[in-house]
Amino acid sequence: MTSVERQPYRRSAQLVITVALWTFMLSDGALRMLVLLYFHLLDFTPIEISLLFLLYEVAGIATYRLTSWIFARFGLLITLYSGLCLQVAILVALARLDPSWMILVSVLFVMTIQGVSGVCKDLGRHNLRRSTRTSASGADIKCRRAVAFTIGLAIIARGVGFLAGALLLVILEFSGALVVLAVILSLAALAVVAFVPPFMQVPFRRVSLREIFPGNHNIRNLSISRILFFGSRDVWFIVGVPIYFLESLSDGTAAGNAAACFQVGLLTAIWIIVYGIVLATVPLFEGTRDPNESRILRSPQIWIGALVTIPAAMALLATFGEAEMNWLTTVLVVGLLLFGVVSGVISLIQAGQLVNLSSSSQVALHTSFYISCNSIGRFIGTMLSGISYQLGGLVLCLAAAGFMVLLSFIAAWNLKEPLD
Repeated sequence: MTSVERQPYRRSAQLVITVALWTFMLSDGALRMLVLLYFHLLDFTPIEISLLFLLYEVAGIATYRLTSWIFARFGLLITLYSGLCLQVAILVALARLDPSWMILVSVLFVMTIQGVSGVCKDLGRHNLRRSTRTSASGADIKCRRAVAFTIGLAIIARGVGFLAGALLLVILEFSGALVVLAVILSLAALAVVAFVPPFMQVPFRRVSLREIFPGNHNIRNLSISRILFFGSRDVWFIVGVPIYFLESLSDGTAAGNAAACFQVGLLTAIWIIVYGIVLATVPLFEGTRDPNESRILRSPQIWIGALVTIPAAMALLATFGEAEMNWLTTVLVVGLLLFGVVSGVISLIQAGQLVNLSSSSQVALHTSFYISCNSIGRFIGTMLSGISYQLGGLVLCLAAAGFMVLLSFIAAWNLKEPLD
């Protein structure tokens, strides 16, 4: 078959891949919400719940650090099949969890399952980015905008998954919800096998493992800022605020727990969807180099500085507003949605900054390194989320988020001229 004849097949295959990976992201969000809600209902402590997600982030760090090498060695389709099939397997395995197991056994079992899920998520996300880049024709900026739009929609799908996970837990309970997700994801995997032809591959430059660690001073500082920025989000998002709402909104009855689970799923879904909309509607990269080096280096500062005030203000209000639950809930919802919007803008600015701070030949490798910093930040934030909430409740959780944003501001300020 000639390249011209293959083009319609390539377009349809791209659509199948995209839909399959959006389905995967939905299942990933649903699984995270299911684990959080279910183990809270089993009376796991905040620290124990945060432990369930730690290996997920560690696996994500390792996987995304190596994706350029993995994809170059094994190609798109093998890693795509592997990610989808592994995710189906872990959903089925997790459905076998017995609530009567000892806490230590349950934690180790779920940590292991979540670790494999972390590998699957990052393989899937990288597949989505790479396959979209292949399908986008024309100028480089068009390709990058297509990637930004597709990734933004994938994040929206993950947000919908958070709500779906809460609904499935309420309607079908834990095991039934996992089985439904496994069936849906299996159908997506079968669609990929049936409709994606063998020639649908992505070209990769062969890279050595040493190449994926950048020596650029500005990239390192930007990555440190990214780690702290992502950590500040997950300090409150992973455990602290969801558990606070679960405890505050439920009256302790089965009906009250179900209503609280739905409301928490809805709130977290809205937050992620808002974040995804920001990423999808603003180009991820500028596409051209800005001659004004000072503006490149300093442009994120006003946004990160503004972000510091949001969790700090919410922590202050939470300190004095515990008695006014309805008022405090409204303030928290509005404040966290604002946090999501500003976070999305910062992500876009920093991504464009990465391009301007990298040489043309190093953009792809620096991007891989930079995105892996998201998982490092999430790991730190997840660990601190359970600890800070258990030790100091909502106030300490939000204060820790504000402190990490402040450290991110300092790291970003350390970028130097001239550009490397």
